[in-house]
Amino acid sequence: MNLKTALSIRHGDILAYRPKNNDLVGKIIDWASWGGGYCHAAIVQDFKAEKNGLYTISVIESNTDCDPVGVRKKTFVYTLTEIGNIDLYRMPCNVADELRVLRWCEDRVGAPYDLLGFPSTWFRSIVCRAFGWRNYGKTKVAMGLEKGYYCSELIATAFFEVTGTEIHNQLHHSAVEPNALFDKNSRLYKVVK
Repeated sequence: MNLKTALSIRHGDILAYRPKNNDLVGKIIDWASWGGGYCHAAIVQDFKAEKNGLYTISVIESNTDCDPVGVRKKTFVYTLTEIGNIDLYRMPCNVADELRVLRWCEDRVGAPYDLLGFPSTWFRSIVCRAFGWRNYGKTKVAMGLEKGYYCSELIATAFFEVTGTEIHNQLHHSAVEPNALFDKNSRLYKVVK
């Protein structure tokens, strides 16, 4: 993301993170979610451009690098170079719905990380894509396993719960892996200024 795009960040926007060069786990997540270039997603809660060239971004995300693992609020301070590894996406809905999606995510802070979700999502997305079985992803919901979230699932589920619309044209919200959140079948659109 460039400076102009960074300055247009607003509440409810989605950040798409690229793996850093030395991030083996991020590269594996990118590969396992069909190699679109992203390994993580978070929803923006607050953004400030500081006078010293730093950018403070508060997000809600589901991650494994915290204790306990799961959905959390986190504030990051980035330089413009670091912000270059992040792309900005926006939901195709009105600002009121964006804020409702954000509140839905805020209400999930403290929920566990879905450790089994991402590997099973990878399998479910193969089946959904290969056979066009959109509803195959509903198995997790039907089994009552919807207690935890991985990063992209948190955002896709929030969008579905608030707007009643799936964020991805081919996948159930519980089967949206990180790169699917930003691919050509997603309703999110990239913000470029």
